[in-house]
Amino acid sequence: MSDFFMELMSEELPASILKTSSKTIHDLISNSLKKNNLLFKKSEYFFTPKRLLFIYYDLKPATNQISVKGPNINAPNAAIEGFAKSNAVDKDQLIRKDTNKGEYFFIEKKISNTDIEIILIKLLENNLIKIPWKKSMRWGTHKIKWARPLKNILCIFSNKTINFKIDNINSNNFFIDSSPLSKKNSKINSLYEYFRAIKNAEIEINQNLRRNIILA
Repeated sequence: MSDFFMELMSEELPASILKTSSKTIHDLISNSLKKNNLLFKKSEYFFTPKRLLFIYYDLKPATNQISVKGPNINAPNAAIEGFAKSNAVDKDQLIRKDTNKGEYFFIEKKISNTDIEIILIKLLENNLIKIPWKKSMRWGTHKIKWARPLKNILCIFSNKTINFKIDNINSNNFFIDSSPLSKKNSKINSLYEYFRAIKNAEIEINQNLRRNIILA
């Protein structure tokens, strides 16, 4: 199953903003996925003072095929051949279509996980810098504003790391155990491995279960 999940780890966030900020980020990503014609069966978000986790189960495109627009039919031959080559098709496989700007070459392309990864990278890079924190700060040499200094971005889609960059913070596939006695990084390739790592770190990521434990 092609699950997409991301953990944003920072220094301890104020308790007063945890719930609203988590929902805001969740909704921001959800809306962007839908605008990019990416559907999911279910989504969840969880939080601790240092970790915000967002999960989108069975992420997939709304349609299995898309039309990719190329150059005008009167474009130089080199441009037309370049378009065909960049999309791994022969020139004679290009389709001619009328548009309101003239006749253009197109290809019909099956959407792959690589295409989804490219969309995810763009929407995450665009949206994570737009989070409307109630109060935010800059730290060190970073230009990005965050409620508290951002330490790590763990991001996985379909058991593969989604590599992108926010300011000079690179996403990765590492779970960081921030316990003073541990400081251990665990390589994560799936949602199952993430939940196993967080359990081993003795962290209850589910805010509702954590609340029940505290009140018990």
